[in-house]
Formats: sequence, structure tokens, C-alpha cells
Amino acid sequence: MGREPSKIAFMTVVYPAMRPYLDDFLRSLQQQSIQSFDLVVCNDELRDFDFSVHGFNVRVVNCSGTPAAIREQGIRWLIENDYEQAIFGDSDDFFDRRRVESALSLLDRYDIVANDISLVDQAGNLLLGNYFTNRIKHLDEIPPDFVSDCNIFGLSNTAVRLACWENVECPEELIAADWYLFSTALRNGSRAVFNAESTTFYRQHGENTVGFKELTLEKVLAGVRTKMLHYEASCRNARVDCRAGEGFRALYEDIVCNSQHLKNYFEFATSRKPEFPFWWEEIILPEEYL
Repeated sequence: MGREPSKIAFMTVVYPAMRPYLDDFLRSLQQQSIQSFDLVVCNDELRDFDFSVHGFNVRVVNCSGTPAAIREQGIRWLIENDYEQAIFGDSDDFFDRRRVESALSLLDRYDIVANDISLVDQAGNLLLGNYFTNRIKHLDEIPPDFVSDCNIFGLSNTAVRLACWENVECPEELIAADWYLFSTALRNGSRAVFNAESTTFYRQHGENTVGFKELTLEKVLAGVRTKMLHYEASCRNARVDCRAGEGFRALYEDIVCNSQHLKNYFEFATSRKPEFPFWWEEIILPEEYL
């Protein structure tokens, strides 16, 4: 028998393509400085893998649908099962040994904690440490307008008081579900803080929805669509300007229909790419779409 369920969950999503990375993921959880959490696995068709052999109190939730729908299902399950705090980690990433401890200590004072990330290659070798610290300081509070056109809240570097999402709804078509969920919580009054004393080792590989590799035509097109969907969904929420969604939809339709427009926009975005960009930050609207 496992121990009694905790009020704290470490939630991840698994699917068949994540199998090669699970040993690193689980090893880093075994090495956490505190172990007072349940491992909640949202399982999307991964078969024949026994998480319980690693010594965790494991709760497996079978999920299906789009990536956004699966994450909403997992969060709803946490709330319905009386978890109070959740730490999130992608199953292709791994974490420093104080990831859980430092997140929980800050959740005593804040609703949301975003820790730093360190980029690693597909084999787990370090490429660039402490990425976000290049632009944001430890214990900086993160207001809603900070993530109005970019994101630092991923479902691999965050922790949350689940009361923030008591009525969570995440449109299933979204690509950047994390950005939508956290920016909505901030607009609704949640307080967030950046934690530079802990890091997620963020693996860069072909299965990433978003990473920090060089821009390509394909990545730019995906980024425009991501921001279009994000702003359109946010516009259905209160206190959000709808013009950004309209601008990105017009841009997306233009560059889908005309390859030369896509190439021109690619050159525009590349020329304006900031150093150490946050997620989606390099995807911006030209003046004619504002």
C-alpha cells in the first residue's frame, strides 16, 4: 500500500514519444530534497510503464484530446481530488533537487511561482544555464502586463495554489495552454513571483511545442497561429483588448495564403528578435496589422 494522498501534487503529462526521457525525469524527482508530494500522471496512451516502481505515491489519470484539453482534464482532476498546491513538470525535462522545496516555500506567500530554466540538448547535456535570469531577477513579482505579449510560465517551471483555477476553462484549440492559464490567473488577481534559485532543465528536441532554437519559417508560422489563438481566447475573457487577436488572424491568413508574405514576415521577425527572448516574444505584429 502507498502512503496517504498528499495535498501537494507534482503533475506531468506522458505520451509514447516521452518514453526515452522518463528515466531522467523520475530520477530527478527521486532526488528532491523533500518528498511530500503525490506524482500525478496524466497518461495519454503511454502503455506498459510502471511509475510505482520508483517509490512514489502515484495517481494515474487517463486523459485524451488536444494538449490543452489534457492539461485542463488534469488540473480539474487535481481540484476535484482536493489537492491544494501543484508543481508542474514536463516528462521530457528534469529538475534540480530543490525544485519542489523552493516552490512550496514561495507558495506560502504567492499564488504562482515560476522558476528559472536551463537549456539542455536531447541527451540532457547543458547548453545554457539560468536562461530567464538574463532578464528577470530573483523574487521579482510578475504583473499581468509582463506576459501580455510573451510568456515565462510553462507547465514545466511553475507551481500554483490550485484555488487560482477553481473554475478553470482552457479552450481545447489552444497551443500555448500554459500562457493562457497563467495570464488569466494574473488578470483575476493572483500574485506571481520569479524564483531564480531553482531550475528546470528544459530539453530542446524535435517534440518541443516551443523552444529557444533558431527561428525557421515553420516555427514563425506556428508562432503566429499560437498568438492568434491565444489573443482570440483571451478576448472572450474580460478586460482584454481584442485588436491583437484580429491583427494576428489577418497576419496568419496573409502568410498562409502567400508564401512570399511568409518569407517577408520571417525576415521581419528575425531582424527584431531580442536577446534571450521569452516564449513567443519574437512573434510580433508589423505596423500594418496593428
